[in-house]
Amino acid sequence: ARNWENTITARHHAPEGEVAELKEWNAADIQTDDLVVCRRVAPLLQLAFYMIKMRKPVRVLGKDIGEGIKRLVQQMKPKSIDDLEKKLLVYQNHMMTRYDSKGEDKKKEALQNKLDAIFILCESLTSSEATIPHLMNVLDTIFNTRSDATTLSTIHRAKGLEADTVYWLNRSECPSQMAKKPWQKKQEYNLCYVAATRAKNRLLMIETGR
Repeated sequence: ARNWENTITARHHAPEGEVAELKEWNAADIQTDDLVVCRRVAPLLQLAFYMIKMRKPVRVLGKDIGEGIKRLVQQMKPKSIDDLEKKLLVYQNHMMTRYDSKGEDKKKEALQNKLDAIFILCESLTSSEATIPHLMNVLDTIFNTRSDATTLSTIHRAKGLEADTVYWLNRSECPSQMAKKPWQKKQEYNLCYVAATRAKNRLLMIETGR
């Protein structure tokens, strides 16, 4: 944590703990009481989808995030998953050009996060699952409120959360390379600090490779 906030100090008699970067890992090893944090929501959804496939209870914090993604899908009025992906690509090109021209970086990043999430879930569906109703059902399943499940959270929403073991998913994405201005970089450093201080005992860094 002192990489981003050099004033922090360990409490008196604090245990040594563990900080490790796992080159190889398996979603099956993540336990119910563990916390997984990530800068973006898309990798969290990908992980949540695979954990559901393994019959492991999981929840992604942020019902409003799930509703926002569902609204975007419904806005496209898709006839199929293929139709949805094609319409989203057209929408993406149009909106990104618009946001670039207005310098609306936050809106651009927010939209890209939603699009990435949808594309990842679409790619994860098998041929028999590749329907719009199933996609919407998956989103409802992932953004649930059950407490007896592994919690997955964006770093933004992880403030105040803690767990004995915390997995920092895609540590390489934080700080974001999109942060160019000093205040943007400061915000990114704050996110890194938050992610690094959620663990009581073990902080394990893992990558999805995407």
